Amino acid sequence: MKPALEASATLSEAWRTEVGLYALLYRAVDKALADTQLPLRAAKGSLEGEALRSHRVMPTQTLRGALDALQDAHEPGEGLTVLSLLDSPFDQVVFPGTALLTLGRAAGDHALLSLSGEIPPQEAGVLLERIGYYLERPILLA
Repeated sequence: MKPALEASATLSEAWRTEVGLYALLYRAVDKALADTQLPLRAAKGSLEGEALRSHRVMPTQTLRGALDALQDAHEPGEGLTVLSLLDSPFDQVVFPGTALLTLGRAAGDHALLSLSGEIPPQEAGVLLERIGYYLERPILLA
């Protein structure tokens, strides 16, 4: 987690725009889905009260493109909903029947990355490992 946080701060300074950890997380999930060839697309998630909203994000090839696409994502979408809980009181949330990847609150340099939904356990393990790989090596997300 520490490399992703450092990359977020460095990119924010270099690009003179806020590059939050969520953009890195989303890009890591998008790349990991492509690497593992799971038949899902990443979708931007947000909590609105007790409801989970999922928004379609236009495909991109770069982190900068993902940052812009995430800002423009407002249409309802389906797929693996990516949700950051870093600024919430929750460590994890589960919405039955929804493919959901959450990044829980950070404790020091660590945060809980969890996956829920109908993804076979072996594939889920490989996907989580690949996402973690990218978050530890954020230069690969560019």
